[in-house]
Amino acid sequence: MFVRIMNAIEEHDDYFMQKRNAAGTLGLSCLQKVVAAFRMIAYGVAADATDDYVRIGESTALESLRRFVIVVVQVFGPEYMRLPNE
Repeated sequence: MFVRIMNAIEEHDDYFMQKRNAAGTLGLSCLQKVVAAFRMIAYGVAADATDDYVRIGESTALESLRRFVIVVVQVFGPEYMRLPNE
């Protein structure tokens, strides 16, 4: 289930794709960004506490959470957030 969500998010938003920076080193992976967002939602972990476990900065964790929520609603909203039927 986690991998399905992660793959759908990565395909929908370029922010979650791993890219190279100006120095040519790889940036954060989609897995790191999604795990940080999941930890903040599921366990109530503070954004600055994600650095110890996921190796991601506070501002990046907050941006990942913000984008994660938006993308989940856009991708899975029509199917899972619809009005109940009889």
